[in-house]
Amino acid sequence: MGRMFQGTEAIVLRILREKQPISRAQIAQLSRLSKPAVSEIVGRLIAMGAIVESETGCSTPRGGKKPRLLSFCPNFKTIIAVDVGGTNIRTVLSNLDGGFLKRIEGSTRAVRTKAALLQLITDSIDALGDLTRERVVGIGIGIPGTVDPGNGVIQYIPAFNLRGVEIAEELAETYGHPVFLANDVTLNALGELWKGEARGSKSLLLVSLGTGTGSGIIINGRVYEGAHGYAGEIGYQVTDWNREVANTGQGAFGSLENWFSGYHLEKRLEKMGRKLTIEAFFEDAQTDTELAALLSEAVEHLALAISNAIVLLDPESVILTGGIGFHQYDRLIRMMWPALQRTVPEEMLDQIVFRKGALGKDGVLVGAVSYVHENVIVSTTS
Repeated sequence: MGRMFQGTEAIVLRILREKQPISRAQIAQLSRLSKPAVSEIVGRLIAMGAIVESETGCSTPRGGKKPRLLSFCPNFKTIIAVDVGGTNIRTVLSNLDGGFLKRIEGSTRAVRTKAALLQLITDSIDALGDLTRERVVGIGIGIPGTVDPGNGVIQYIPAFNLRGVEIAEELAETYGHPVFLANDVTLNALGELWKGEARGSKSLLLVSLGTGTGSGIIINGRVYEGAHGYAGEIGYQVTDWNREVANTGQGAFGSLENWFSGYHLEKRLEKMGRKLTIEAFFEDAQTDTELAALLSEAVEHLALAISNAIVLLDPESVILTGGIGFHQYDRLIRMMWPALQRTVPEEMLDQIVFRKGALGKDGVLVGAVSYVHENVIVSTTS
């Protein structure tokens, strides 16, 4: 389906959202459209309920009638966003400005089949309650794996060991709305670009550190998914070929993830006879030499992977997020810095800004809202 607003309507709406409250004359000036054309478009948008005349502006120095100012109505339509994580599922009903109206959370630990995944998503959407079908414009879903952007087929979800899963069409038939699927970290990057630390950025590398390790890429202000939807799979980077050359095949997780990911850190701790949560591991590693050595080795591999991505992409900024990246940001940056200094040219590293994700666990959900917005309403980023 096409976007609800296209051409000059999209131009006017984008300007109005960025500059609101704003007058018709100001819109005409910024859009370079004629005042009659702007007035006609504004009239249609008001009739649809997309915008309202909200305030009275100041008259010009020459006097005259004060202009009526226009504002966007974020509750004009709603979007359903779903974040399917390796351990949890989060579902929200959002307005068009990314404001969450309802929220539902649950567990994904029992998911091992397509039927279970589909049932979990439908249950979470149904739990939002009675939804006004005419107001919902689409459903955006973040998947913890690879998704073909052309057909929406889930190629692989390591956490559930699922391959070649098609759920978009069934969900669209169930709810009567278009459904858009994308990799969860890609959506996280889109969320930070729209509402978080990356606002205004043209080039960005977002690295999500949680149960798994992944990244999202922004190039020229747009999400980059690659030709087949696999861009950003930083977890598959090889940072120790001497170890990898002996491996006979790729496991469920990537090479980097075998060094740094919540899942594999917990597995390595179990082999050491240390039953610790990730939070306890980071805390105890400050005084326990054995744990400190494990953490130092893992972070060194993470730093090398990020270094490789930096010299390839030359981003304006690098954002760390995810359960580990968000909560352990300061410590990770401090520990990675020596390796980054040794491997990234000084002239490149000096110009890159490292940031902690601003959206936390809501990043994927905000990105999913933006993704639907991009495909159904109008682009959220210029």
